[in-house]
Amino acid sequence: MTFPIKHIFWLLGIMVLHSSIHAAIDITLANKLFGKHQYHDALVAYQAALRSCQSTDCDQSPEILNKIAMCYLFTNRTDSAITVYEEAITTSIRFENLEQHEDALSALGEIFSFRGDAARALTYFKEMTDISKSRGNKELLMGGYAQIGSLYRTMGELDSAKLYLDLAVFLSESVMSKKAIPMVYKFMGDFYADITNYEDAQIWYLRCLDVQHDSGDSTGMTSTLITIADMFNQQGQYELSEDYLKDVLAIADSKGLKIRKALALNSLSTIYQSRGDLSKARSNLMEALKIFSEVKNLTRVAHVYQKLGKISSEEQLYTEALKYYSNSIRLFDSLQTFEGSLASKIGEAQVYQLMGSHNRTINRIKKILDEVQTRQTSTLEMEAYRLLSYSFAKNQDFEEAYFYENKYNDIRNKIFNKERAEVLNNTDKKYNIARKEIEIVELQSIQFQQEARIERQRLMNMGLLITGIILAILALIFYQNYMKGRVIGKQRKELHAQKITSLEKENRLAQVEAMLAGQENERERIAKDLHDGLGGVLSTIKIQFDAFLEEDMVPSMSQPFQKANQMLDEACDEVRRIAHNMVPEIITQLGLIPALEDLAFNLRNKDIKVHVETLNLNRQLSPELKKTIYRIVQELFSNIAKHAEASEVILQLSEQEDHLSLIVEDDGAGFDAFTPSIGMGMKNISSRVDFFQGTFDIESKKGEGTTVTVRLPLQNVLSRKPA
Repeated sequence: MTFPIKHIFWLLGIMVLHSSIHAAIDITLANKLFGKHQYHDALVAYQAALRSCQSTDCDQSPEILNKIAMCYLFTNRTDSAITVYEEAITTSIRFENLEQHEDALSALGEIFSFRGDAARALTYFKEMTDISKSRGNKELLMGGYAQIGSLYRTMGELDSAKLYLDLAVFLSESVMSKKAIPMVYKFMGDFYADITNYEDAQIWYLRCLDVQHDSGDSTGMTSTLITIADMFNQQGQYELSEDYLKDVLAIADSKGLKIRKALALNSLSTIYQSRGDLSKARSNLMEALKIFSEVKNLTRVAHVYQKLGKISSEEQLYTEALKYYSNSIRLFDSLQTFEGSLASKIGEAQVYQLMGSHNRTINRIKKILDEVQTRQTSTLEMEAYRLLSYSFAKNQDFEEAYFYENKYNDIRNKIFNKERAEVLNNTDKKYNIARKEIEIVELQSIQFQQEARIERQRLMNMGLLITGIILAILALIFYQNYMKGRVIGKQRKELHAQKITSLEKENRLAQVEAMLAGQENERERIAKDLHDGLGGVLSTIKIQFDAFLEEDMVPSMSQPFQKANQMLDEACDEVRRIAHNMVPEIITQLGLIPALEDLAFNLRNKDIKVHVETLNLNRQLSPELKKTIYRIVQELFSNIAKHAEASEVILQLSEQEDHLSLIVEDDGAGFDAFTPSIGMGMKNISSRVDFFQGTFDIESKKGEGTTVTVRLPLQNVLSRKPA
């Protein structure tokens, strides 16, 4: 007996309808259980719904897979959650379900960010923001930008971090989200805390807490409170930090927030260790270690092992300390966290030193020393040299001990004295200027007193002469003495006048030096403000313009819009050019001659032929002199481009017998050289040349071009060290 074909289709339809009904029932039940936080039971129901959907190729599969992954997360099965989220991404692509694709990418980004795998997390979040932008989902786009900015911050790329965080803050003004906005505020606070701007950091953290408090977000509040406590801990305000962390523990215990509890315990252990209470520090770390191991946060586990190794070492439990350091090294190596691994290896070597095994310490340090130097971790390198010096000294090898002690001192001096030297240098300059001004006043006071004494003496002598002939001989003798005293006084007066003139000249030079240094600092500040401030704003506006084009909010062929977009590109290029001109980094990177060639290249872009000629530049010039020559040529080229109408320019820089010569000649319109220039640029050039006691000459006639000659005496160039 055979069934008609139509009966077979009816049977298949009934089976599909039956499966769809079962899937709908399972999904409804699972959603109820999930809402009641019964994640194990919800997981079983979602898995049943998934089987029903897969049998009928149901388009609800991506959503169900995301729910299953969330159940795994809430039951501390992170690896299973990662596998299911990746399956959800594949299924979302097949069904073209952008919303579920977006959610899965966001979740994976957060998981790997929490695990400390910044590079992998960054990949997921960038892919998510591309989808969010295409869907116009501002809330997820804002959260994605904030996450990317935070990841760049942890990677040390602060410029990129600030750009993405500013974009997130900009979007927060048009998004009402109780979850995403606090995250944006917190990440911005983290950024300012990293650059030790604690005042701004605290402002952003308090904004974050206000929003979390208003929305009743206990989990978010504990995270922000831990962050604030760590910030106070860094500033040495341990009691205030401890109070915040104990509040976090109370909230975490009442709400069942295990990870937040572990983070608070880890931070408390640092406070107790700094106070010398190693027992409390250890107990807090062991409790935190248990929780971090459960959630498989290997980076946190590795750091806890490292801290336990340090505490065990301080308690003289050396075998236990070596075990903890070994576990830490193994985990850091598996995560490719090389600096953490190196720190643990040095800690391990220090334990061997404390045990009196100095040969083993030396062997361990020498094995990792090349790696420390290659990765340019100065602090770890300094610690390695210190351990080597001590162990060689204990082995009676004092020559090697002295060698490594010197290396240790060299790095320590570089690290700790650089900033101090800069502060002292600036203070000395200010003090010297003030001291010379005081000396000038004191010398002027002495001069006035001497003049007053001479005048009184002269009047007295005149009175004696009038007394009569009887005292003529005495008066004559007195007069001779008077004349002699007057000559001596005049000589002293001239001597003091010379000293005053010399001091005034030195004071003027110091003021010029301070002015030039101030100009360079101001140029650097303005360039930074242009790049970070105006450049960031223009870049943000450019992103918005591009977004308008991508979303077809403005006709792509609209002439005004295209013109505005073109002008915006030109503004961005102009800001970068100005910032580059104001801070000539090319001098320190490539040298003076390439820097001058760069200026010549810019002038050639204006259809002007430029020849750069150098001769006999054999002596090493100071960085300050190089910068001065660069600024002079920059100003002269600028004047030529603006006013000269020249077609050809020749720049000659040469070292003569007793001076350094700079000649800039153009074939432009020229001007009346007998009319003194009062432009600020020429005044700056004159000030720079005067500082080196050089000469600055201009030869020009209308229609015959202009020649500018600067001569700097080599003796002054090589001996003076301007700021």
